[in-house]
Amino acid sequence: MNKISNVGMLAVLFAAAAVSCTKDNLSVNADIQGSRLTFTGNTVIDTRFSIGEKDGEVYPLLWQEGDAIAIWSQNAAPGKPDESGAPTMTGNILGEQAQLWSGSAGKTSGVFQTNNPVSVTSDEDIVIVYPASAAYSEGVISANVPEFQEQRGSNSSLHVGKYAIAYDKISLKANQTEDVVFHLQQKTAFVKLVLTTSEYASMKLVGASITCPGEVLAGQVTANVADGTLTTVEGKTFDRAGVKYRTPVTFSSRQELYFTALPADLSGKDCVITVVMTDDTKTVTIPVVVKGGKLEASKLSVITVENVSKASVNCAWYEPEETRDLLDAWAYGPQNTYFIEQKAKGEGDTKLTISVKARGDFSKVREPKYYGLLSGSSEMSTRKLIKMPDGTTTYQADPTTPVNPDYTIDLYSFDQSQNGRWATVALYDANKKIIWSFMIWRYLAGDKPSDVAYPGTDIVLMDRILGAPYSNKMALEKGNYDGAPGAFFQWGRKDPFMWSNSGITAVYNEKPTTPAAGIVEAIESPGIIFENCAESYSDWQGKEHRTDLWGGVNNTQDWYDPAGIGHKTIYDPCPEGYRVPDARVFQEVGSKAQPWEVDLKLAFQPEGNIKADSPFKASNTAVLAYPLSDTEFDFWPYGGAHWCDKGKGWGNRTASNTRHACLYWANSVDPAHTNAGIMMEYCYFSSSYNANTRHNAIRVRAFGVRCQKESAK
Repeated sequence: MNKISNVGMLAVLFAAAAVSCTKDNLSVNADIQGSRLTFTGNTVIDTRFSIGEKDGEVYPLLWQEGDAIAIWSQNAAPGKPDESGAPTMTGNILGEQAQLWSGSAGKTSGVFQTNNPVSVTSDEDIVIVYPASAAYSEGVISANVPEFQEQRGSNSSLHVGKYAIAYDKISLKANQTEDVVFHLQQKTAFVKLVLTTSEYASMKLVGASITCPGEVLAGQVTANVADGTLTTVEGKTFDRAGVKYRTPVTFSSRQELYFTALPADLSGKDCVITVVMTDDTKTVTIPVVVKGGKLEASKLSVITVENVSKASVNCAWYEPEETRDLLDAWAYGPQNTYFIEQKAKGEGDTKLTISVKARGDFSKVREPKYYGLLSGSSEMSTRKLIKMPDGTTTYQADPTTPVNPDYTIDLYSFDQSQNGRWATVALYDANKKIIWSFMIWRYLAGDKPSDVAYPGTDIVLMDRILGAPYSNKMALEKGNYDGAPGAFFQWGRKDPFMWSNSGITAVYNEKPTTPAAGIVEAIESPGIIFENCAESYSDWQGKEHRTDLWGGVNNTQDWYDPAGIGHKTIYDPCPEGYRVPDARVFQEVGSKAQPWEVDLKLAFQPEGNIKADSPFKASNTAVLAYPLSDTEFDFWPYGGAHWCDKGKGWGNRTASNTRHACLYWANSVDPAHTNAGIMMEYCYFSSSYNANTRHNAIRVRAFGVRCQKESAK
């Protein structure tokens, strides 16, 4: 245990880094002598002050050029809506802006003045509000302290005022325009993190934070100016507060990071200081567990973490380094899909061992304790692929198989006496709640996955569709794809869906999206197809509506970006070394591939698309055939989709939505409809549905994925 002096400090529980803390009074906006207030209405100006060097026992707050306050009548209140229905306010002075004189920059006292005078003909009780952007009504200030704030540069505290909450109540005399003196009551706490490293000196520091479970450190809050009480807004608070650099800075020297937090008594509680660094190949997240102290209003807590290193992490089930884009989130294991070889009949099982250590946001992860099958079991179909170490092949609502002491899990495949193609296994915490899941995908002995390079391009694809029973080469040799070619994915999700949504209702079924549904719910319910088909551009995400889940890049207004090379994220469903394809891949396929469709006597069948000599005709499987040479082709099979139309739900699917629709997701969203993902579509039943006419679909739909080779970093 490191020795720490002073009262109410933060003490290290375990870490190689030395942590020390001091907590001192802040001189918050000393009395402003001779302030002149001539009220007018301006747009909101960025509020900002900085924390100066310690003077004795005081850290002064210094006004900075461009800062502003807002002035309100204390009795300001909502009024009747105007003719357009817009809200109005009553009161003589309604959020008038007053800007700092340039001569006050860098000082603890400042003179503020508005551009145009406002006439006050009688005495007026007013409230001075800081920052100027904070809302005021009926004696209450409404403000937001973000979970993550933005620091402009190395060792800069210029941003902290933007997230503060401060005010003063004074009386303005009739016709008074000068000699108005006020001082602000500061209701937020401030934190200064001092960080050093030698191990990661070549990396860039992204930011840092403090997390204390069960506490409120940031979020939406109101301040009552009558009694000074702060009230948090339920459901809009965070147990973490921190800061990120606007642009990550090289971590070769001592770094000081500043942020604003809500006051909290963390005395004796286990909290976590998390430091995040990055370079061109990876993200490193170092959590340091500490004993909390007090974060007090109008005071600065200084926390020093010396020599941040991997040795600072004393948690066996946590992996600090991650090569995928973490998206400010968390994951378990280095990938979401694993191959397992299926040996010839009679040759026995194949063992697969998977690392399941957590990575990313340490405040959100839990120790993995158990694992069990979700699909690929006898309840789901007669096809089997994997089994547990004890021979279990069925879904267990109460999994009992423990994670190995080194935080790996073991799975075994059947040989080809069983014909399962892929399966899913779930990871559980101590309370038997799903915390992550993995897709296990088979390849037949002698059909190991390989690459297909498209001539004249930089496009390299895996030689099969994600979840397919075998490669395109073997499919050609067999003359069929053995039914539907692979697995189905809702846009942005990492977990696969079977062709049917029947089976164990609690494990595999469609489910209407609720307002609370989002990424967390998707992780906890990997087999649930969240759907909301009521809107034209519907998203399974009821909360985030994130556009970066699969790392797509689109800097154009068109459906694809010719230079849009994506990157792998923690939600990417492809195996290691591959990722969901760029939209530009579909432009290439759509411009050159030939539709080899077969005659199934469907209604509205377009003429001229029948490939009488297709090698897949006997199995009634249509494909897009992309020419690799005059005689060789790469195949995109028509594999169907979980379609989800407005008001129709999922239900039974028509022929166009079974084996006779060619639909695949790209990694980006449509710039014109951000709730729609980019996709490639050919439908056999309609000549108007082809890769040159429609390029997007609502994210709730579940399509196939063709994995693209990752670019070298």
